[in-house]
Amino acid sequence: MTDMQRSSSKLFLLEMAIILVFFSFAAAVCTNLFVKAKVLSVESTELTMATLKAQAAAEAVEAAGGEKEELARLLEGSAGQDGVTVSYDEDWRQTAQGRYSLTVLLTRKDALVQAEITVSKAQEEIFGLNTGVLVREVAP
Repeated sequence: MTDMQRSSSKLFLLEMAIILVFFSFAAAVCTNLFVKAKVLSVESTELTMATLKAQAAAEAVEAAGGEKEELARLLEGSAGQDGVTVSYDEDWRQTAQGRYSLTVLLTRKDALVQAEITVSKAQEEIFGLNTGVLVREVAP
């Protein structure tokens, strides 16, 4: 082997090493971008579903006339001391214990029933909504 052939093979190996480092770096950047895109997609889906569930709960508060027991029946949730709680699994199907929870806290001031609706995941709020409904006192 001549000196010319040795130097060209060393140069070729050096070029291959540089190309390998470049493509490894590009692959790492692309993988990072795909992971971030997946996280954003999941967060967006959670926010959309939380908004829909909170809106449905607000409509149920109005339909129930601010009555806790009727609200629990409409939402198919469990009535607590101050409100109603509903649990959802990872696919937003109602379940006894789930990943997501919807809580409706009711407070009454004269003819106004205020509802604080919170959808959360592992004690972290995803979406919150405050609403109220005027209720009429039924004459005996």
